Amino acid sequence: MQSRHSDGKIAWTLVKNALVQLDRSLTFHYADYNLSRHGRLRIEATIQKLLDDGQITQDPVREKQWLTCQIVKKLAAAVVSDAVQNGTRSWDVTVAGTFSLVLQAALASRSGDFKRSAHYTGDEYLKWQDIELVAVGSNDNDKLVFKMLVKLFYRKGFK
Repeated sequence: MQSRHSDGKIAWTLVKNALVQLDRSLTFHYADYNLSRHGRLRIEATIQKLLDDGQITQDPVREKQWLTCQIVKKLAAAVVSDAVQNGTRSWDVTVAGTFSLVLQAALASRSGDFKRSAHYTGDEYLKWQDIELVAVGSNDNDKLVFKMLVKLFYRKGFK
């Protein structure tokens, strides 16, 4: 394994994920493969020892980066451009998916603030009747702009 850290230490998350993938691969390829509970405990103890000895680290691999509105704009434009160039099975799905992405970024929210969550049993989600979408401008000079008014009734925290 190679490290992305400047100190050369391997990230703890990389080791844990590698073990999960190795276990899945061995289980898939070898029907009689089975890692015992004792074997799992020995692996976890080895990883803990590596952590204690400072050979692997739990520090973040890289700094967090914010997803800016310009990146979301490029992403949405790429989705639409791909649909125009390569075709789409349904423009409804393409437009709804793009608006969902843009809506989540614009609201600075989690997807659970506007989509149905498994923890709710009723109609606690953003309905189409709560969205007003208007195309403003002229298509002749490529100045067509979408404006959206969204009413959020079911959200967590202060938005």
